Amino acid sequence: NVDRLELCFNTSENLVTNPGEEDFKIRIINPLGETLAIEEMGSGVMTDAATKEQVRYTQAQTVDYQNESGQICMNWEPTTGFNKGLYAVEIYNKGYIAGKGEFRLK
Repeated sequence: NVDRLELCFNTSENLVTNPGEEDFKIRIINPLGETLAIEEMGSGVMTDAATKEQVRYTQAQTVDYQNESGQICMNWEPTTGFNKGLYAVEIYNKGYIAGKGEFRLK
């Protein structure tokens, strides 16, 4: 049984952007196509900068980005369980999708 997800992603070196705080929003999409979201756990709605559509996200995290590559990890531990099937993960930065992946729970 899975009761917690640890989601990690790598940032790239970027000498063009200014160093400082960067907001990353993570969207976990369950096998039914629904975004996992619980407002009390930091979920919310953002605007996709490319499509101008409102998109629900699962969790946000602000990190001190110093233009270097590194790894960022977030934990998602809702009180409800997880269904089996294929999950999609999207990572947003500054309103743009910065990465995506997927995983399967059996």
